[in-house]
This record gives sequence, structure tokens and C-alpha cells, in this order.
Amino acid sequence: MLNELQKANQNKIVVKEQDLHKPIAKGLFTLEGQIELGANNILEQYEVLKKQALAIQEKKRISLKIYEAEIKFEPIILGIYYLYRGQSNTFISMVGPNEWGRSMKRKIDFIAKIKLDYDHTWQIIELNDEEFFI
Repeated sequence: MLNELQKANQNKIVVKEQDLHKPIAKGLFTLEGQIELGANNILEQYEVLKKQALAIQEKKRISLKIYEAEIKFEPIILGIYYLYRGQSNTFISMVGPNEWGRSMKRKIDFIAKIKLDYDHTWQIIELNDEEFFI
């Protein structure tokens, strides 16, 4: 679709300056400007929508990765939680990284502070381990 719009935008109507006083030439000149403006607006909208679609796909990818973690409670919407990597699994906890005792801190790695959104996707509030989401 994008290529078709770009190709259509390249086929410009040529109106000679000496013919601008003729009604057909004026019409063609105006037509060219309106078509080019319309096509450029559509191309800009396409780019915005493309960025939005990529952002949604990324949010889905991150949420699916978080949903793979073990969770032993029912998270509430807009709740803040913490994602950890343990010795044999990844898990979500209500306990923050500074709230664990020393012995437990040695057994787990803090990955991210996360929030459950209204649409049941996860939002990363604070990222501590970027490699986890790659």
C-alpha cells in the first residue's frame, strides 16, 4: 500500500506556466496540489499507525514473557509487582527487592518492577535486567 501511494505521488501532472490562465490548466494545477496534499497526509498517518502497531506488538511480547513467570496470587489491576529470577524459575512477587532478607537476596535476581494495566498487559516501571526481555 505504501509503495502504491508513493508511486502515485510521483506521477505529477505538468502544467506549463503560460497555460495557467486556461480553465483546464487551472483545474489540473489545483488537482495536482490537492492530490499531493492528500497523499502526503495519508503517508504521514500510515507512519503514525505503523509506529502504534509496533508499540502494541512490543507490549504484547513483553506481557507474554512476564506471563510465563510463576505467580502464586491474583494480581490486581494497576498493582505494582516485582519480577525475579530464582534458581530454577522466574516469578512475580509483591515483595520489593529491598524488602527481602539477606539470605533470600543471594538466591534471587531482581529483573523488573512491573504494573498490571487495565487491558491485562504488563507495563515495565523499572528495568533492572534488560537481557531478560531480549
